[in-house]
Amino acid sequence: MHDNETSNIVINVPFLSPAESSQAAKSGGCFPAAASVQISSGAQIPISQLRVGDRVLALDTNTGKPVYSEVLLFLDRDPERHRAFLRIRTASGRQLALTPSHLVLVADSTGMTRGVFASRVRPGDRLLVEDPKALSESPRLLPDEVVAVDGSSLEEGVYAPLTAAGTVMVDGVAASCYAAVNSQSLAHWSFAPLRIAANARSAASRLWSLAWHVEPRTYSNSTVTSGVHWYAKFLYGVAIRVLPSSWMYSE
Repeated sequence: MHDNETSNIVINVPFLSPAESSQAAKSGGCFPAAASVQISSGAQIPISQLRVGDRVLALDTNTGKPVYSEVLLFLDRDPERHRAFLRIRTASGRQLALTPSHLVLVADSTGMTRGVFASRVRPGDRLLVEDPKALSESPRLLPDEVVAVDGSSLEEGVYAPLTAAGTVMVDGVAASCYAAVNSQSLAHWSFAPLRIAANARSAASRLWSLAWHVEPRTYSNSTVTSGVHWYAKFLYGVAIRVLPSSWMYSE
C-alpha cells in the first residue's frame, strides 16, 4: 500500500478525474519550508526537518491546552514546489504563513476553537499562540488578535504534517492539519483510518524492537515520498460528491 513514508507504489483514485486530482493538490493546505515547529525536546526546527515519529507541539481541541503529538505522516510534502501563501499577523507580532484553503483555529471567548479557512480569517479574529514567558516543558497558550492578513506571496516548499491530535503549532500559532473542508471535527473524523493504521504500525515497530532488542524504526526525510498523500486525494474525491459546495473551499 502506498503511503507517504515507505513506498513508491502508486495508488490511483479511480473516480477522481485528472482535473479533480489537480484541483485536490491545489486545494490542499500546507505551510512553507521556512515555517518552524517545536518538538518535544523543546527545540524549534524548520518544518522541512520534521520527521515522521517526531512529537511536535499541537493543540488539544477538546481541552484547549497544548500537547506534544506524534507526526503520523505527511498529507503533502514537496521541498521543490512553490505555492502562494497568505500571511496572518497578530497583535503580539506572530506571523503564520499558510495556503488559503488551510484551516486556522479561531478561538471564541471561552478559548474553544473552530476551523476557518485561512482566506476567511479577518482582523479582530482571535487565534491561540504560545505564551513566550512559558517554559518549553510547560507550554501555555494565549488568545491573540489578528491585525492583518497579507495577500499571497510565492514561497518555496510545501509541508502538511498530520499529527495524532489533528493540529500543529506553527511559528507559535495553533493551526489545523487539515484543509479544503471547513470543519475541523469532520476532517479529523475522516482521517481516523490513517491514525489507526499509523498507531498500529508504531505499536508493531515497538513490539519488534522489544522482541529483537533493536532500535525502533525511524524515518528520514529521504524516505518520505513527495506529493499529496493518496488518502487525502481519495477523501477530496468523496467530499466533492457528498458534501454541500458551501462546505468546500473555493477560490
